[in-house]
Amino acid sequence: MGYIEKRELIEKLKADRSFTTEEVNLLDSLIEKDRLMDNEAVLKEWTISKLEESGLRNKFLTFCETNGLFPQWVENVKKGID
Repeated sequence: MGYIEKRELIEKLKADRSFTTEEVNLLDSLIEKDRLMDNEAVLKEWTISKLEESGLRNKFLTFCETNGLFPQWVENVKKGID
């Protein structure tokens, strides 16, 4: 899998129930849409920094790993790159 539209990603986050409304809103503001790829959700480098600052990095990582999202980022984290 790996690819998801931003709207669908936000709906999955809301349905997950481990994220508060405030956390979902923060993630919504941090995750961007790639206009060339049918509004596919993308993580920019600064997004990861903001997730770390807000304490959401590990929670979001677990969510992504469980749902098969952002596989390159998940792999980089496992390698200690990100």
